[in-house]
Amino acid sequence: MWLRIDSKGSVCDGDDVVEVCGGCDNNHEKIVATGIDVVEDIAVDWLGGNLYWTDYGMETIEVVSLIQQHRMVLFSENITNPRAIEVDPRDG
Repeated sequence: MWLRIDSKGSVCDGDDVVEVCGGCDNNHEKIVATGIDVVEDIAVDWLGGNLYWTDYGMETIEVVSLIQQHRMVLFSENITNPRAIEVDPRDG
């Protein structure tokens, strides 16, 4: 699955890549291109500039900074087939 997020926060999906786009042109930058299996859900923290996703196949919940492109696994133990995620940026 790939996710394309434009400068206005629009997201598209595809094949095993997360991209940040500058708009409607073809100028884009991959920020996650490996280690993705079956993404079930995503959530965007528009205030913090983070993208969160659940990976059903890898059995993880991960986050990536859309600005600094730092990726981190938040949960990988005691979690089975995560399917949904929700964030509330206003509550931190």
